[in-house]
Amino acid sequence: MSLHDFEHILTQIKDQPIAEAKLMGMGEPFMHPQFDVICKRFKETFPACNVISATNAQLKFNSTFKDAVTNLDVCYISIDGNKENYERIRLGSKWEKLLNFLEQLKEFKSSVKCQFPINYTICPDNVYDIAAMFELKDKYNLDDVRLNFVQNWSEQESDTQLNGFTQEQIAYLKQYKKYFKGKSEWNYSDCFWPRSGLYLTAHGKMKVCCMNTSAEPIGSALTQPIRLLRSSKRFNNIKRGCETNLPTQHCDKCSYKELVPFLKMIHED
Repeated sequence: MSLHDFEHILTQIKDQPIAEAKLMGMGEPFMHPQFDVICKRFKETFPACNVISATNAQLKFNSTFKDAVTNLDVCYISIDGNKENYERIRLGSKWEKLLNFLEQLKEFKSSVKCQFPINYTICPDNVYDIAAMFELKDKYNLDDVRLNFVQNWSEQESDTQLNGFTQEQIAYLKQYKKYFKGKSEWNYSDCFWPRSGLYLTAHGKMKVCCMNTSAEPIGSALTQPIRLLRSSKRFNNIKRGCETNLPTQHCDKCSYKELVPFLKMIHED
């Protein structure tokens, strides 16, 4: 997104009571050559907002990164596996490059207020690497370990990988239950996205939520007012379906909903 388009978006939302925002998407946000400016402008517009981003920690630890995180409250470090597993799961990533990044971050992080937790996405292939993440956290003075089950954020596709976990793996994961993110009691009426959320792509397209990235956009926030997009018939049909727990096709295979029974198993005694 160009800075011009970003400023246009800020103008549309500047009077909204935004409490939390994620400046990130499906890729590496720090690859944006002016991401530091984007973070600065957002924080200037919403100084009380909890601003979050994420990095794969495969880029250079440069001035853009340092300047950007001065205006972030949280920056997730995405790590999904240990050593050889990490390189196999995160294709193209290098373990040594990650460690080099973490070493530089360790020296730098005391100069900013931003927190740097590990964000770990669990699939059947990396369950037993979790202990190594806590070792990384301690060695590099990171702030937390966040555990998330793998999800499929595409319309009308189920999370088949969730069914690949064995009972032994689920039992093993119970020891880490306090680190899991997500709710084990959740229904469509609990979804905040159509009620009070806003999801925009890098091209300014408005979608209902980040859980369905393959869905057709509601429209463009660069050519139409966001308030009109949110009052459209299609948007409100989706919203009504969530409110009444009678989801439309847009939501009926929501990956978050499919996640609930797995989180229940983790939290069961």
